[in-house]
Amino acid sequence: MKQDYSRNVALACPTCAGDQFEFDEDIEPDARNYQCVDCGRVTAHTVLVAENSERVQIASDEIKNEVVKDFKKQLSKAFRGFK
Repeated sequence: MKQDYSRNVALACPTCAGDQFEFDEDIEPDARNYQCVDCGRVTAHTVLVAENSERVQIASDEIKNEVVKDFKKQLSKAFRGFK
């Protein structure tokens, strides 16, 4: 079974839907403020993630579906000779 189901989710600015942000790399991600390159809005990490919850949920659902599919495939292989 595949070991890495991680995804990168492109977050969008809640104001202009831009997806390019500036931030201080020396600060832990959860404590960062992100500034939208397009409109200049500054948003805290937790707010940015919350505002993009639909995108995050879609990625989560994709991962879940992929895991279930792979698990069923593995079970099918494991029990192939048992009838």
